[in-house]
Amino acid sequence: GLQRLRAATQPNMGTRMMMRRPPHSHQQNGFVLITSIVILLAMTLLGIALVRSIDTATLVSNNLGFRQSALASSDLGTEKAAEWINANKGSLTADNPNFGYYATEQTGTDFTGKASASSADDVDWTGGSGNRRAFVLPKDPAGNTSAYIIQRMCSQSGAFSPTGGIQCATTSSSTTTGGSKGGAQYGSYAMSSKAMIHYRVTTRATGPKNTISFVQTTILVEY
Repeated sequence: GLQRLRAATQPNMGTRMMMRRPPHSHQQNGFVLITSIVILLAMTLLGIALVRSIDTATLVSNNLGFRQSALASSDLGTEKAAEWINANKGSLTADNPNFGYYATEQTGTDFTGKASASSADDVDWTGGSGNRRAFVLPKDPAGNTSAYIIQRMCSQSGAFSPTGGIQCATTSSSTTTGGSKGGAQYGSYAMSSKAMIHYRVTTRATGPKNTISFVQTTILVEY
């Protein structure tokens, strides 16, 4: 009876085999943990890279927008300079620094302030003082400030004369009494053109985030 009781209370061999853990279970659990950490780290790095890529694209887009806005403001400054020239045709033979106008070409002008080490040839874009000070326009709604300087392309101030001592950059003057081209008959109508003096207009616009834009153009004015 005692042997039967011991046999009944002791598990058989099949039960012992079922209760044992699979071999290398600790090593498998550690491998899964390390793999999960590596995958999580990779996903984190990809997320950071994606965020930085989006930030960079947004920054580039904003900078391009600021640049285009400053460029448009520079064009507006050039238009204002042309309006001033047309409104003051009778007094373009002398300097008018208060309006950023100079009757000479001022050879060697350093518009950006970086072409030479000397500051004597720089343009004062604040309109403060000096013989190369620009005329500053009011700030536009986009936050850009434009300033322009007008330089008559002549060797010196005074009235231009083709035979005199004042040399200016001009267009060719010509007069014809008649002619034809491609069948069009001009007959006796004379075609003539007067001297057109060149005026160089340089406009600088500054905007948000230190955006700077330069626009330079030449305006021809009949002498």
